[in-house]
Amino acid sequence: MNNGIRCSNCGAEVFSTSAVCRYCNTPIKPEKLLAEGDREKISDVVSAMEETLQVESGNSWITGVAFLFLGVLAVVSFFLYSMLLSSVTTVWVLTIFSGLLLFITFGAVVEYTERKAVGKAYREDVKVRIDEYLKTMNFHRYEFDSVADDLLPKKALLRRFLFTP
Repeated sequence: MNNGIRCSNCGAEVFSTSAVCRYCNTPIKPEKLLAEGDREKISDVVSAMEETLQVESGNSWITGVAFLFLGVLAVVSFFLYSMLLSSVTTVWVLTIFSGLLLFITFGAVVEYTERKAVGKAYREDVKVRIDEYLKTMNFHRYEFDSVADDLLPKKALLRRFLFTP
């Protein structure tokens, strides 16, 4: 590594692109304070990276397929219940119950696919771009994460990746 940055807690040598020590999870704070102009530059990059993750979170074809499959399953279950049961009330109760289960299943599929898509986009694109930017500008990852933490709303997708080894 040989970049001269050491963890203040355990003394391990760490990358300048690390926000925390990978050995003891202590934040790696730079020795100099970030100038206001530099904070604005990082703010622009944070906004661009969050936008990239937002776009990727909605680009899952699996969500559409799951919606169609579960919709067809709901209709089929209604007709199946209608053929097997004589009570109209029982058919409607079972159909509503099945619909709720399918709705919950769809929500879980959407959440899972979004997490996977965002994680992949971060690892393969956003993290690489952030690291290149920080190296070019000679900033530390902790500075980037601090600015992002101040700037981003609570439910921002980029927050999942702040202050991680």
